[in-house]
Amino acid sequence: MARPLSFIPSPLGQAAGAYAAERGWAVFPLHARQGDGCSCGKPACDSPAKHPRTQHGLNDASTDPNRIAAWWANSPNANVGLATGHGLVVLDVDGEDGRRSLAALEVEQEPLPTTLTARTGKGEHRYYRAPGGAQVRNSASTKLGRGLDVRGEGGYVVAPPSEHHTGRRYEWRGPPTGSRNRASLACRSG
Repeated sequence: MARPLSFIPSPLGQAAGAYAAERGWAVFPLHARQGDGCSCGKPACDSPAKHPRTQHGLNDASTDPNRIAAWWANSPNANVGLATGHGLVVLDVDGEDGRRSLAALEVEQEPLPTTLTARTGKGEHRYYRAPGGAQVRNSASTKLGRGLDVRGEGGYVVAPPSEHHTGRRYEWRGPPTGSRNRASLACRSG
């Protein structure tokens, strides 16, 4: 029998536990914002509050509630990393460039379906399920458009209620029906 999420000692850990228990998403702890920097302690950290705290990074991602509880007991302020792939695809719309690129892409192709969406530090993450077991790879701004990144197999995103290095919290918005949507645009080849 599964233990209640209340045994996880922090709100961030409880969110991570809920993603694992309720959606089957594998999670892992990320470094967090600390003052004007990153909890990793590197003064020139190139990915503040976004990189893994675990030895093997996203390869350590888990749905095991005991492992999740232990991670957040050790680091209660750790941001939540969410492994993508295995059917989960996230479109990262980064800033104004991403919004413009997405608008142009939707005119060129077709509008993307409404889906579960999270506000990020500068834009948004749109969550989709890959069609029919397709393996969607990660891609950076060069494939779909400037400011548009796809996170699929072997990737991860920062999930709510994590804190961006700017101090802004990631937060959910949009309908909670994303698991029924398809990522056909994100899966196209070429």
